[in-house]
Amino acid sequence: MKEKSKLNIFTYIIKHPIIFVAVLIIIFIIIPISFYIENPWGIGFIPRNEAGNVLGYYGAIIGGALTLIGVWWTINEQKKDLINEQQRIENQRREDLAIQYRPFLFSNNYDGKNRNVNSNLPPKLYHAFHIFRIGEKEVNKKFYLDVEIKNYGDGECYLNCFEEPLILSNPNKAFIRELVLDDLQQNSMIHKDFTNIIPRKDVFNIHIEIHYNNSEELNIDYLQIIYHFTYNDQFYIKKYDAPVWITLNVLNEHGKIELLPNGISIDNNPLKEDMDIPLIKEEIELQNKINSELDNIKNLIPATITIDNEKSL
Repeated sequence: MKEKSKLNIFTYIIKHPIIFVAVLIIIFIIIPISFYIENPWGIGFIPRNEAGNVLGYYGAIIGGALTLIGVWWTINEQKKDLINEQQRIENQRREDLAIQYRPFLFSNNYDGKNRNVNSNLPPKLYHAFHIFRIGEKEVNKKFYLDVEIKNYGDGECYLNCFEEPLILSNPNKAFIRELVLDDLQQNSMIHKDFTNIIPRKDVFNIHIEIHYNNSEELNIDYLQIIYHFTYNDQFYIKKYDAPVWITLNVLNEHGKIELLPNGISIDNNPLKEDMDIPLIKEEIELQNKINSELDNIKNLIPATITIDNEKSL
């Protein structure tokens, strides 16, 4: 413990130049001089009447050295202040640029159609695919949904898929399985760590296919597809949490699927530096667990019996 304490003191002295120089002066100049001057122990060789001149000489040397050290320390501190100020100005400039050229995602253009299983899509450029089937009967229908996400900002958007796409149904009873149809789609399938760059004022197209059988009783009210995207600005200064929520109505009696009004929404939430991004899947699982426990508690509470007491006339 004592050795560690001594090491800490030595390290502290080394890291502070003024203290370090002062210790050197005391050890190598002041203490030796005190032994050079005649003293009662007979050690010194400098007469006492000349001690003033010797001390003045060494005092001038020490004073000059301290002056030089002071000038060096002042210049060094000013240099550090200048570097810190330049860094502050540069950081502020980058912050201003990140705000000025901030990307912003919004979707107001989509196209959803129910088609026969053998129908062909018109050729179109898609940046990403997501294809899955619901139900267990042989597929005879396909619901095509083309979602256009536009970057309305003045800077490029560096998009990243933070977690695997989520497909939820209400009630949560639907048989859902993701599909991969060909190599082109496989390379562009939305998955965790999927990336894309959306230029300023440009669009990012997602092609979604849902394969199903229109005669199968799915017994679900709606489907919700969640793409948990995050994105950075082009300077990688600001980061945003931007999950895309797509809600579809399943019309069993008509054998159709349709997008609900305002069924596409995108969050653009700024993230603080070093902030952990919450997983939507974990949040949903936690909420479902809480709801399940609340339902169990309600089932354990006995029904309340109400007795009306009528006044006899």
